[in-house]
Parts: sequence; structure tokens; C-alpha cells
Amino acid sequence: MDSPELVAAFIEEFLDDDPEMLKLALKEVAQSVEFEKLADQMGIKRQTLYTMLSKKGNPTLKNLNRLASAVGCRLSFVPATKDGSVHA
Repeated sequence: MDSPELVAAFIEEFLDDDPEMLKLALKEVAQSVEFEKLADQMGIKRQTLYTMLSKKGNPTLKNLNRLASAVGCRLSFVPATKDGSVHA
């Protein structure tokens, strides 16, 4: 994925799903950038990135924020409607 807009749109599709699906989506983003390059931009080891996005991984908020920043995005909260859907 070659732009922050594409990454954001892709990840947005998985935010309301199972957290495991979100991890898979984040892994797909990481693979599109190259794990080693992304880990370097995040200031972590490549193995740490692999582990946090693995089935047993449990990324910290700090690492999720680093990942978002490394791909040109940021974490944010948006209001939900009464039926639970989100409007931006």
C-alpha cells in the first residue's frame, strides 16, 4: 500500500471486526511495506514486529501508535451512532 490514505481505508474496514482480523490486516500492511523497514521506522526489532502481529501477539497501544505513525497514519476515535455504526 503506497499511501497513508490507502492504508487508513484498508484498516478502517477491519476496526469493527474481531481483533484477530485487525491484526491480520495490520500484518498485511506491514508486509506491503517490508517488515524490516517498518520495524526500523517504528524503532523496534523486526522480530518484535513479527511477534506483535502473530496469532499469539498482543500489540501494546504504544506499538500500535508507532505502527500507525510509520505508515503515515494516526490512531483516532470517532463518534458512533446509536446503532453502533461510525460516522467520520
